[in-house]
Amino acid sequence: MKKYLVILLLCSQVMAWAQVKKDTLRVGLLLPLQTEVMKRDKSMDRFVDFYSGALLAVYEMQAKGQAIVVHTWDVGKSTGLLQKVMASGEMNRMEMVIGPVYATQIQMMCDWAKQHKVRTLLPFSSEVPQLESNPYLMQFNPSHAVEADAIAEYLTNGNPKRCIMVQAGETTVPASVREIQRCIKSYSSDYVYTTIEAVMADSLGQYLANDRENVLLMNTERYANLRIVMPQILRAAQGKSLNLISRYSWQEESIILPQIYTTVFKQEMDTAAYQRLYNRFYSTPRVSTRPCYDLLGYDLMKYTLETLQAMHESNGMLDEEDIVSRYCEGLQSDVQFERISSDGGYLNVHVKSVKIE
Repeated sequence: MKKYLVILLLCSQVMAWAQVKKDTLRVGLLLPLQTEVMKRDKSMDRFVDFYSGALLAVYEMQAKGQAIVVHTWDVGKSTGLLQKVMASGEMNRMEMVIGPVYATQIQMMCDWAKQHKVRTLLPFSSEVPQLESNPYLMQFNPSHAVEADAIAEYLTNGNPKRCIMVQAGETTVPASVREIQRCIKSYSSDYVYTTIEAVMADSLGQYLANDRENVLLMNTERYANLRIVMPQILRAAQGKSLNLISRYSWQEESIILPQIYTTVFKQEMDTAAYQRLYNRFYSTPRVSTRPCYDLLGYDLMKYTLETLQAMHESNGMLDEEDIVSRYCEGLQSDVQFERISSDGGYLNVHVKSVKIE
């Protein structure tokens, strides 16, 4: 509870200071903090961390003389609390809203953002269908298509590579895998198909090239589904170059093969100054597991405040789309939004392909 107390104190300082300043930036946060729940869900702690980092970004800009109002609503996991916030009219005064988290809430928020013409940055969802037709939405997590393009481009750079795509029934293949398959077929002519049954029967080796790198794409997003065939894959890989198209979350698994994956997170970070600032305001230690939610909150709030500040300073002289789409360097994630269509919203396209041995 100490962290909650410090957060509330910091937020009240921001609010009080902003009341006496002109050109105030107004930002809303919609998060499942569960501050009034007797028995909190521990998984909600990551959103408290997100909030704590976001407020540090507010403090830094406030210290430079910028007036800011941050209004935070604890909307839980369902739509009931969010409906109350929308009905109150308080959110209408915000220039940008960050959140919410869950799919049913996002659906409601997308409709509200379009109706009230308030930019809404969605930090945690990778697939928002309304993005195609709602110019007020901003999706931070890259889409499956953007990630697939990054993988395919990586595979076609440098020396030739063969891709082996392991198939199952079409209905069991995740959309993200189908996107990668589509991009590989568009970018490369050297790809073959096999099946889970063939891999289990130790037949993978016949598809692997001896004169080039081999890249294996499985039909799953969960490593637990891959673990059963890993012994056969490792046997086939002996004496040959074999890479696995992986997921960022698979880093924690003991995978002997080199892995290729996409990520929005930097591999190297300098957070010493941020750590000192964090220690100044919070008594509880930071979470060190990547990705760090407090750093995500810091980066996205920093982007939001700098964007709103640039809009205020331009007085309409600069194109708003250029301001929103500019590159913003963060501690954990760099951000660059691009409008996906003339009628649609913005998608973060700053994603990298990484290979780890």
